[in-house]
Amino acid sequence: MLVVVGGWYGESWLLHLMEIAQTFAEQRAGGETGIKSVQLISGIGVWRAALEGRWDRSLLDAALARRLVTGLDGQPEDAGRRCIACLIEYRDGLRTTLMCLGGGFNFDYLIAMRMGDGDEVLSAAFERPAESADNMSPLVHSIMHMVHTGQPQAPIERTLLATGALAYLLESGYRGQIRLETPDLAVGYESPPHPYFARRKGQPT
Repeated sequence: MLVVVGGWYGESWLLHLMEIAQTFAEQRAGGETGIKSVQLISGIGVWRAALEGRWDRSLLDAALARRLVTGLDGQPEDAGRRCIACLIEYRDGLRTTLMCLGGGFNFDYLIAMRMGDGDEVLSAAFERPAESADNMSPLVHSIMHMVHTGQPQAPIERTLLATGALAYLLESGYRGQIRLETPDLAVGYESPPHPYFARRKGQPT
């Protein structure tokens, strides 16, 4: 199970959280197999879903313990109705939660994951290098890589899966935050050899 956290509010930030989640999800044994269902929930429904066991509240705490910029004091629940959670179920049973906490509480991109059925939890913060703070540098690098080599850095199926999941999540929110089956996201692919994220100068690409 994965929980990916960002501090901002609104659906426009979900792309970043989805990309972080997929960077880890696609590394599981057997490669990517696709997404079975999604649901976008907001406000008090986020915390009700946690009490129902639909996402792991302890993973949120593990992720927030990695904050590089503290933000406001208090508990995530204090974000009130401004928070959003996206529940994603993969076809092989993996469950992922994307969370926007409403702004102010957290300003980092964070992740926590529970390995298998055990108690081991891994967590990390994504520190954005200053030279990549415009968010476009990695994209330009990827374009240039394809121009020079003729090969994309990531399979096109990955883009289809991530953007398709986001489209379904927005539809879920529009239709009253209902759970939606996603049969056309039965997309499989082999994960790229290197994770696709911004690196500091001098780091291998």
